[in-house]
Order: sequence, then C-alpha cells, then structure tokens
Amino acid sequence: MLKFIKSLTIADLVTLGNAVFGILSIRASLDNNPSMALYMILAAITCDFLDGKTARLTKKTTTLGHDLDSLSDAISFGVAPAIFLINTGNSLLTIISAIIFALCGILRLARFNTKPVEGGYEGMPIPLPSVIIAIYWFAHAPVEFLPYLYLVLAVLMISTIKIKKVI
Repeated sequence: MLKFIKSLTIADLVTLGNAVFGILSIRASLDNNPSMALYMILAAITCDFLDGKTARLTKKTTTLGHDLDSLSDAISFGVAPAIFLINTGNSLLTIISAIIFALCGILRLARFNTKPVEGGYEGMPIPLPSVIIAIYWFAHAPVEFLPYLYLVLAVLMISTIKIKKVI
C-alpha cells in the first residue's frame, strides 16, 4: 500500500484535492449550507484546472492520473451538484433532474475517456455546468427554475456540439 501511495505524482494529489472538495460539497449540502457547497465545487474546479497544468509542468502524465481525474470529476461535478439540487427542493422534478444531471455527467466523462476529440470537446465539459449553477445561485435567481436549468445543462453535456479547448 505504501508503495502505491508513494507512486502518486504531485498532479495526482491535486486531482485528489478535487475529489476532497467534491465530498466536502456534498457534506455542506447535507448540512443545508448551499453557498458553502458551491464554494467547495468552485474549489474543486480550481484543483481540476491545476492538476493538468501540474502534470504537464512536471512532465508526469499517467493513465492513473487520467482515470483519477475522471473519477474525481464524477464526484465533484456530477454527484455534488446533484445533491445540491436535491437539497434545494423536495419535488419529484427536482429529484429526477438531479439524477438525470448526474447520469449525463457520468456519460459525458465516459465518452471523453473513450472518444477524445482533438483540440476540444464533444459536448459541454463537465465542470462548466457547475460554474453556471454557481453563477445562477449567487445571482439569487429563482430556485424553482433550477431543475430546468439542470436538465438543459445535462443535455448539453451529452450533446454532440463541438467545443474548442480555450485553456
């Protein structure tokens, strides 16, 4: 076990930070602290941005790191936003929208891992919906429209729209 832990790169540790913030977001949602839940997701986005930069800077990109990134993204940008939505309301629409959102996020990641697009993405990258959700929340937009926003974002994640990589 110690040998495996020692094999982790700095980029892998940053990626695991993404997962930690995703788990902390879920905890904040369960504690009825929605703003903190979104701050934790935004912190996860920061780790998600930095892990790739760190891997390229240290010249240590690995298959393990790629898989860790997708698994961490599933937690932070699929499950954590879904739990956030479920805690904003208890309607059937809210629950169904949250489930569809999480499943589309997972499908998006699976497609990204198995069908890479040169120079960009097919469908909206999974961190972007979390940014949109945070902007919506902090703008004090009506909570009752969140399930519809989640459904639109879910469809965009699994769409075939080609998006150029800008960063």
